Amino acid sequence: MMDRELLVQNARRFAEQQASQRTTLVAAYLTGSVARSEPQLGGSSDLDIVLVDSAPPDNYESCVALSELVHIELSYLHPREFADKRALRQHPHLAQTVFDAMRLYDPQHFFDLLQAVVRGQFDTSENVHARARNACARARQELARISAYRALPAPIPLDPDDLRALLATVEWSITAVLSLVYQSNAQRQQLRLLAAAATRLAQPSLMPLALQALGYGPPDATTLQALRAAWITLHKAAAELPPEALAAHMDASPARHAYYLRAFDALDASGDGRLALPFIERALAASAAALLQSAEPEPAALALEHYASFLSQTGKGSAEQLSDRIDAASRLIDAVEAVVQNWARTEGVAA
Repeated sequence: MMDRELLVQNARRFAEQQASQRTTLVAAYLTGSVARSEPQLGGSSDLDIVLVDSAPPDNYESCVALSELVHIELSYLHPREFADKRALRQHPHLAQTVFDAMRLYDPQHFFDLLQAVVRGQFDTSENVHARARNACARARQELARISAYRALPAPIPLDPDDLRALLATVEWSITAVLSLVYQSNAQRQQLRLLAAAATRLAQPSLMPLALQALGYGPPDATTLQALRAAWITLHKAAAELPPEALAAHMDASPARHAYYLRAFDALDASGDGRLALPFIERALAASAAALLQSAEPEPAALALEHYASFLSQTGKGSAEQLSDRIDAASRLIDAVEAVVQNWARTEGVAA
């Protein structure tokens, strides 16, 4: 486990290096658990760094390992993404991340001004409601990508992109709930965060609905270890691919292996390993997609076998099961929208 101050120093040093290499860099800021001073999960950390750049590169390394337990997750945004700063207060993702973020590089005070505007009136009921409502809309959009499989048989095993759409549906639904309690979503802890927020909002049905949408049955140690092993096999196989084959599949990056594994084991040790499955499934989908697209026939066939086995053990192994998952995801969004509407009514927000 690395001291937070050392992590921040590493982030600042990286931002300064980027600034020395890129004359188009406007600002850089740190988001995520380190910026929010949250405890490290499993003793591993990622540094989520956003570079605001007037000429973002088309291709870049989005995941940079600093050590086995620490890596940088890099993303670029153009300054125009922040043109309407007041409207950002209602953005379902950027608002909370900018609110929580830490400045790393800002010679023109671009980020200082941005954060000041976003933080102004951030917690008004109207803006909170708008963020939650917009997150629900994103969940609906993701679900629409796979909704045809309610009636039409889905291809089995499920296409990794379709799996990601289901996972994103649940993730945006959780983000909507977390918006009501001023909490950022965190990929590795989203189910644990949902459980806490649901308790705070007195909405005990939300966690079971999320688990149903994802297809996770009761906790079972044997099944969880089999799922862990299947993911490790695919992730290690994907790591053998050339870097360009992984460029479009950040969750399959070898730099993330210990980060995911430590988190899985920590959440499993906490009493319910199912809490780790959403981010493991995201990594699984990325690894499977990379292998199916770029591996030789034999490792690709083996990857498909492990991928199909994982899905069959998480309620997504047949067209009928996937239809059930989509129905459950729709019920989850309905329930979250009802919670958001009731919250708005209590707060006196006009419909």
